[in-house]
Amino acid sequence: SKIPESHQTKPLNLKSIPNSHLKQRPEKLKPVETPVELCEIEPEFYEDPDNVYFKILAAVKSQNQELFTSLLVSEVNLDKPLDSSNSLLHKCASVNDPNFVKQLLNRGANPELKNDSRKTPFQVAGDKEVRDEFRRFMALFPDKWDYKSASIPSPLTSELEEEQARKKAEKKKAQRAAKNQRDKEKKAAKKEAAKKEEDKLIAEAQKLRLRQLTPRERCLLAAEARLASEGGRGCVSGKCDNCETGLDGLVPFERLKYKYCSVTCVREHKDKL
Repeated sequence: SKIPESHQTKPLNLKSIPNSHLKQRPEKLKPVETPVELCEIEPEFYEDPDNVYFKILAAVKSQNQELFTSLLVSEVNLDKPLDSSNSLLHKCASVNDPNFVKQLLNRGANPELKNDSRKTPFQVAGDKEVRDEFRRFMALFPDKWDYKSASIPSPLTSELEEEQARKKAEKKKAQRAAKNQRDKEKKAAKKEAAKKEEDKLIAEAQKLRLRQLTPRERCLLAAEARLASEGGRGCVSGKCDNCETGLDGLVPFERLKYKYCSVTCVREHKDKL
């Protein structure tokens, strides 16, 4: 049956729909490009690369001592709070370079300042040499700052450094001596193990040799060992009745009225007779 025209759906004409009713696709946002080098140093100074503090921090980041020294002019406020209230001394202490710290301290930077984490420059230093630089300054200028407030524990004098160096050298010497002793003990243990292995092989060879001997030959060997343990009593002079080898100082093997230097000679002479 044919569907009436009133019930038929007409195709949608998109051109007849106003643009305001069509769903617009959002435009893709372009990412904001921020220089990586500046992000690692100081977000506050992105838009002012000519700022002297930005240049100082860049010199610290690149470990450029010459540029750092040239930027420390008289109008630079060494105690100016930067990001998270970190001062220049905080920044230099955190990069673990004692030369930057030494310059700032000698120019009057305050080691008592604390950042937002309530930490002083000494506390953010992750290197022993940097911490020692604070302690050396404390030894040279004991009354310049409140070092207790700066969390600097004690001064580091030249005498104390010499004592530390001496103790360090003694410790290294003791460690070398201990290592040499361990190596010596390992070598001796290895030599002892090799000797035991050799003795074991010799004992196994002797057992194998004894199993191949006749009962009479075993008795002769036992008699020889007994005489040898008694201090050599029974040793005679003369020659072997088989090979004519001298028997001076030896305990001979005897058979009937004959004397021999070895079990082999006993057998050979027995076969001859």
